[in-house]
Amino acid sequence: MSNLKSLLLSCFLLLTFAAQGFSQQAKSLLWKISGNGITEPSYLYGTIHIICEKDFLLSNPVEESFKKTSQIYLEIDMDDPNMMADMQRYMNMPNDQNLQSVLKPEDYRTVGSFFKDSLGVNIDLFKNTKPLLLYSFVLIKMMDGCSTKSYEQTFVEMAKAQKKEVKGLETIPQQMSFIDQIPLDKQAEDLVKSINSYAKYKEYFNKMIAAYKNQDIEGLQKLSDDPEFGTSENENEALIYSRNKNWIELIKNIAAKQSTFFAVGAGHLAGESGVINLLRKQGYTVEAVN
Repeated sequence: MSNLKSLLLSCFLLLTFAAQGFSQQAKSLLWKISGNGITEPSYLYGTIHIICEKDFLLSNPVEESFKKTSQIYLEIDMDDPNMMADMQRYMNMPNDQNLQSVLKPEDYRTVGSFFKDSLGVNIDLFKNTKPLLLYSFVLIKMMDGCSTKSYEQTFVEMAKAQKKEVKGLETIPQQMSFIDQIPLDKQAEDLVKSINSYAKYKEYFNKMIAAYKNQDIEGLQKLSDDPEFGTSENENEALIYSRNKNWIELIKNIAAKQSTFFAVGAGHLAGESGVINLLRKQGYTVEAVN
């Protein structure tokens, strides 16, 4: 059970991966932040929070940039001993709601059958879990049982080896509050749709992975604009844009004090409201590193 809870946490982070519009930018996931009074540059890296081990790649520029910095900031502090306890406190629906109350009977059976037949999991174990978190299990199924690896966990291990502190831009309660901005019935609707159209969603997901591996931000943008699969403007605001705005002041203050390696989901880098553009608007020079 604890392993499943841990998987949910990793997969929730994956939900923020889908990149937003990023017009005519270099193909890169690593960006150098300088200027505007910074004495030593910081670095910004776009992750996918979980990926097949065979597709995992940590380039020399990423490793060198990591070594140059004094501390690491992830979306959340992944080495916080209280992380899993916080996750378990906030993963359930409010007011004693459950899947049977937010899904039609036939849709509940569809979800239950998928979890049992495809994942070997009894849906009753997660009957109170927010549907958007359960969607992450569908993503894991799309990875065809491959051995997975996490960029965030890798960075935590690298930080420990280099005796650097790991911190977070957000807390688990904050992250869960963003999910709560999406109505439960909409979360449930999206979950059922991903199962009923599994083959199409898997094809789309594989294209996203391929674009990520190619560091093709513009390609990710085109995929995210697909009306059948892309997230709505309200969902983007809850899961991406509002968080980006919150992070900018934090990044400014952190980078002003010491050189920092920031690693956040690739979906947060891109577009008019992406972290890169927002930093540039604040007067920083943000350059691709290849």
